Amino acid sequence: MKALALIAAMILAATEAWALTPQEAELAKNSDSYLQSVVWLEPFKRSECGYALAKRNFPTLDTVWMTEILPAFQPQARNELATFWPQAKEKIVNAAKKYDASPSFGVDKKTECGIQAGIALGLYDRFRDQWLAAKKQYGRTP
Repeated sequence: MKALALIAAMILAATEAWALTPQEAELAKNSDSYLQSVVWLEPFKRSECGYALAKRNFPTLDTVWMTEILPAFQPQARNELATFWPQAKEKIVNAAKKYDASPSFGVDKKTECGIQAGIALGLYDRFRDQWLAAKKQYGRTP
């Protein structure tokens, strides 16, 4: 979780340097949480508990970035964010590589996997919903 906090701080610091509007800053904050929840699903799905989410299809990090995040920003902010994306993506992906889905709740394996799948899915749904609300309130309308 320290890595996630570091990434969030880095993204916010970079966006502050661009002098984003308060609306764009709110979008950036919510997009960061959403992107992190997307990328953390991949190592979970590859883990020994991945079967718990096998029937669900989730968008890839690049798909979310290109089709959901960037279009919500004004053109100037979009250009600045696009130049920053390779660095941000690398840090987000590297943080996700440290994810450990091994049992830790002291219950049987199947229950453990269900708990972890519920947590991962709950975070994804929560952060996606927050992103959609922020996008609706602050995002660029075509």
